Amino acid sequence: MLDLPADLVEQAEEPDAASVGAPLLGTVVGVSGYKLSCRLGNDRGGLYANAQIGRLVRIATPRSAVFGFVGDLALRDSDVGGAAAIADIDLLGEITEHRRSGRPTFSRGVSIYPVLGAAVSLATDADLATIYARPDSANLCIGTLYQDEARPAYLLSQEFLCKHSAILGTTGSGKSCAVTLILRTLLTAHPNGHIVLLDPHGEYAAAFTGMAEIITPNNLQLPYWLLSFEEITEVLCSRDL
Repeated sequence: MLDLPADLVEQAEEPDAASVGAPLLGTVVGVSGYKLSCRLGNDRGGLYANAQIGRLVRIATPRSAVFGFVGDLALRDSDVGGAAAIADIDLLGEITEHRRSGRPTFSRGVSIYPVLGAAVSLATDADLATIYARPDSANLCIGTLYQDEARPAYLLSQEFLCKHSAILGTTGSGKSCAVTLILRTLLTAHPNGHIVLLDPHGEYAAAFTGMAEIITPNNLQLPYWLLSFEEITEVLCSRDL
């Protein structure tokens, strides 16, 4: 399964015009609904070094360019003996030409999947500019891209606030820092915004000094009209038997 016919290998070694100059990583050896498997070439020219977790790669199709992130790297046994270096690529989306303007447009999801033997290369600067272009809708600049520290990263603020969102990661990966960065950027852009942050572990008080009112059990005051009849009875009446 891992050793491709010679004609496919020759075809894969010819990248599409848009990726000329970008390092070639290898060839597609597996396709699923949300993931690709890429067999890396030999280490001539540092191909293995270019295949790092989180790198954005491109694969050409007849009418688009498909993009994904390197999510897993492994050495796996081949059918003819020995081991092959395999990169699993999590699909992100594709760039196609806009029907009216003819300009390249990025959209999430993949409508045209790459074929076996297609060349896999690193995304170019032009690809990054198209994929991470500043959105037309409300947005916030929350930092720079992992793939290019000179290119700003934007958050769709309206989408983020109007839908359920989650920031996930292992311990120590920076979840609290990410939340702090997003909320501080949001409050800086909208000083009159109202955000309720539940902080049971006391992680965020120092990060929002001068920007937030900190409420603790020691200074919490509730008006009586906010309580139900049962709650008022619980507070005012003795429960001694």
